[in-house]
Amino acid sequence: MSEDFYVGYDPKCPPGLTRFLRARVTALLVGCAAIAVVLATAARPLGSGNFAYGTVRDFEGRILEKPYPILAVMRPGRAVPAWSYYPLVGRGKHGADPEVAGLDGRMVHLKGTLIHRDASTMVELMARPAAAGEAVGGVDPVIDHGIVTVIGEIVDGKCHLGVMNPGEGQTHRACAVRCISGGAPPLLVTRDSTGGAMRYLLVDENDQPLGKRVLDLIAVPVRVTGRTWSRGDLAFLSAAPSTIERIR
Repeated sequence: MSEDFYVGYDPKCPPGLTRFLRARVTALLVGCAAIAVVLATAARPLGSGNFAYGTVRDFEGRILEKPYPILAVMRPGRAVPAWSYYPLVGRGKHGADPEVAGLDGRMVHLKGTLIHRDASTMVELMARPAAAGEAVGGVDPVIDHGIVTVIGEIVDGKCHLGVMNPGEGQTHRACAVRCISGGAPPLLVTRDSTGGAMRYLLVDENDQPLGKRVLDLIAVPVRVTGRTWSRGDLAFLSAAPSTIERIR
């Protein structure tokens, strides 16, 4: 019988078989480690979004109901713009329209959770805001930036800004469809040559929510021609659905 023959009840593996197994197991482990490094290097970054889940904060500001619910918070001193603007969403896969109905232009107290990515911030409402008196002064004016054609991806604002990471791409498409169907505002995300992102709240040519009219165009590269405008540091892109073109 060969001296390298081994049965399970023997106390030791024969030397020849030990050398054979050690070399191949070592090679297998090194190969697995190399594959892991390659896959990790090639993987798409998860992004820098953050959802402060479980941390509820108090906010005070002015409600803007249209085109999407927004909380305008006055900045101190003589800052320009004078207000910061935070799109609002409901809990789960829902927009905030029911919670803010009838509060347009009113000052409110509300409790919410921050969602943010880069310089873009959103607030998830915990409940209907409480009226806090009459608003003093007007919000920043709308500034029109003209017609542009941009290439990007339509995502749901809530997940993309931090509830899910990366919150974009085909793997997130089903979730984004549900969120936008439920009222979460769609964003058009465009990137420059360095990977820097520009995010537009996407509305139709009449500055009304696009909602379910863009569901077939979520998570794919699109070309959009429309009017860009801003209020404070919040950017919008107004485009007729017919001008949103899938490019592959």
